[in-house]
Amino acid sequence: MMRLIGLADRSPFSAAQQKGRPCAVWSPRRSARLLRLLPIAGVAVVGLVGLAACGDTTADDAAEAPDCAASPGETVTVDIGDFVFDPTPVRVDVCDSVTWTNVHTQAHTSTGQGDKAWSTGNLQPGETSEPVRFNEAGDLAYICALHPFMKGTVEVG
Repeated sequence: MMRLIGLADRSPFSAAQQKGRPCAVWSPRRSARLLRLLPIAGVAVVGLVGLAACGDTTADDAAEAPDCAASPGETVTVDIGDFVFDPTPVRVDVCDSVTWTNVHTQAHTSTGQGDKAWSTGNLQPGETSEPVRFNEAGDLAYICALHPFMKGTVEVG
């Protein structure tokens, strides 16, 4: 025989309450658990308030950054010679650009590492890369992807 369950069979009360037994709403064990969680919750609230106080500083950073589109700066050339970058480090100002010219007999690249990544692609002997503009100050490492032991640095100040 099959029993059909209707709306009357569904109850918002627990099985314990339906059988007349008291439902455990609060107990000393539950109180102890909550008291152990209280310091963690306090630290979380303090942390969130601290993060909110930091605020958004992107508007301040944008105001200090120079407008490289308005003043594009100079272009400096680095020669790729006999498995070396010359000069290294190359020193440029913010908004300046760097091109790499392969004066060697083998293909080479200039490939940025870290925060500012760029790649000139393979430069055949005699080729010059497109300019790479540096919009922010910092020291930027680069390598030749074909010969990773070749290392250079662009110092933007």
